[in-house]
Amino acid sequence: TVVKPIERIYLGAITLAGSYVAAQTGRYTSCSTASDNFAYTDTGPLTITQSATTLTLTFAYASGADCTFKGTWERRGQLFRAPGSSYQCSGSLAVNTTAALYEIKQTAQGMEGRYSATLANGCREDAWFSAVLR
Repeated sequence: TVVKPIERIYLGAITLAGSYVAAQTGRYTSCSTASDNFAYTDTGPLTITQSATTLTLTFAYASGADCTFKGTWERRGQLFRAPGSSYQCSGSLAVNTTAALYEIKQTAQGMEGRYSATLANGCREDAWFSAVLR
């Protein structure tokens, strides 16, 4: 039997902070009112700020909604996640809840990720987004 310790290698910092042009697709499910269950797409600018502990994503969607996600980030290899992030929207969409941001990844052209949230009306929102660095 051979026993060898496993050593993690630090691959360097991954910075997501910046200004992007984003596209998002998502869906609302499990809504008590059937007409509230639907899929959507949206586009617009995305601004990301990142500190040693906090990740903030601010979307200004073409549909008129301004949405901000803010939470404590964790890194797992190349992927980031921020479970329990605040999720607030104003404008054409009123949201004040928490969301789980996950599978957030820097790409060659920008970044991509996903989130899920339970909204006040009982609907579940699942969304996927991708953005190109400006």
